[in-house]
Amino acid sequence: MSSHKTERLIDLIALLLSSKTPVTRARIKKLRPEYQTAGEATFDRMFARDKKELLDIGVPVKLYHIETDQEISTPAQAAQCRPEEIGYLIDSNEYFLPQLDLENDEWLALRAIGSTSARAKDPSELSSVWRKLECQLPKSAREARPELAQTPGRRRDAKADVKHLPKLMDAVLEHRQLDFTYHAIGNDHNGRRAVKPYYLVYHTGVWYLLAFCLLRNELRVFKVSRIAGLKLSGKKDGFKVPEDINPGDYIGPKAWEMPGGQDQIVELAVVPGQAWIIRGELGEKAQWKGDGSVTVTVRNSEPFVRWAAANWDRVKIISPIELVKKVNIQINHTKEIYNGKQ
Repeated sequence: MSSHKTERLIDLIALLLSSKTPVTRARIKKLRPEYQTAGEATFDRMFARDKKELLDIGVPVKLYHIETDQEISTPAQAAQCRPEEIGYLIDSNEYFLPQLDLENDEWLALRAIGSTSARAKDPSELSSVWRKLECQLPKSAREARPELAQTPGRRRDAKADVKHLPKLMDAVLEHRQLDFTYHAIGNDHNGRRAVKPYYLVYHTGVWYLLAFCLLRNELRVFKVSRIAGLKLSGKKDGFKVPEDINPGDYIGPKAWEMPGGQDQIVELAVVPGQAWIIRGELGEKAQWKGDGSVTVTVRNSEPFVRWAAANWDRVKIISPIELVKKVNIQINHTKEIYNGKQ
């Protein structure tokens, strides 16, 4: 996005947000030089694109009848009005962040993430979000268990997410085809993929891309951190997203909950202070006990072993013993890779 366009959108938001009455198109046209010098037809197209872009990113731009102050909520209602009878406003109640009603443990989770992000070598916009949220932090949460704020919680592969997300978001919004190299778990080589991106989903701390894979000719889920060499290869509006696709049907179930083997009950011991992280990753089906341990039903053991090995500093498998051995093998295998033996 060009700096001129960014400034224009920011100015448009400021105007529609600060006004107490609906703003007419004539007043909006005086807002920026790009609007002022444009002919009526060009201005109409430019303003329509700007308004759509704000709506696409969640800014609640609403239409009103100038004389009655009644909201115009359907295209049919708008068609009955002359252009000079329509005004625009941004609903401040929907636009601004509402007061959050969180428990102390939930506030502490935000503090942990915020402090970790702020201490990182490449602090992102997230750290700014956490600082704003912390303005609402109640005194009881400020004083409770402050050591949690020092808990390392940053994923090692988070840099890949930050690198790819802007381009992926553009591709999803603009319906453009993508090409990238993808490293799938269990493969020793990276494969090149061409996909039609449908949805970008954030689930349990991880970003996923739900896309139609042209190589496999089917819907596939890609973990963003395993994507490399990302390129936008298609034209805007190059495809349509099927209306009957629900991302929750593809992104949500844990990998170890998918069919793949015989069900087994796994008991875990959780490191004190880490339960809030593990609770989110194990999901609602996990059964927690009063002593901090947890049991979970595993249908597909291989992805669960990989997860337990990746979280070796947070959880320890108590039973069954065969999974304990598999996790140790996985950890040793990973150490050998990082030590350059493979």
